[in-house]
Amino acid sequence: MERIELFKNWREVAEEIRAIVRGKVPDVHVYVFGSVVRGDFSTGLSDLDIALISPAFGNRDLRLSVYDVLFERYFNLPVEFHFLTPTKWKSYKRLVGEDFVEV
Repeated sequence: MERIELFKNWREVAEEIRAIVRGKVPDVHVYVFGSVVRGDFSTGLSDLDIALISPAFGNRDLRLSVYDVLFERYFNLPVEFHFLTPTKWKSYKRLVGEDFVEV
């Protein structure tokens, strides 16, 4: 997939990521945030920010096992994964503002 396709089809990519992660963490909530959601991304500079939220991500080994699966699939694409517990997501939202969408 080309970078521009990733940004144009960010919702479909995020839904695919959600499906992959739910195979290991059924209660995960997935949010996309940043320039892609705002629509002011730069093809050469931006990345797709994905917040993965679950109490289970307090477990480092689980985070790493999920990351390994995602890293293998999305290695060549500008996707940044943020593994967060619900408490940490509350803090993130202060930085993110209103520019996020749950998928």
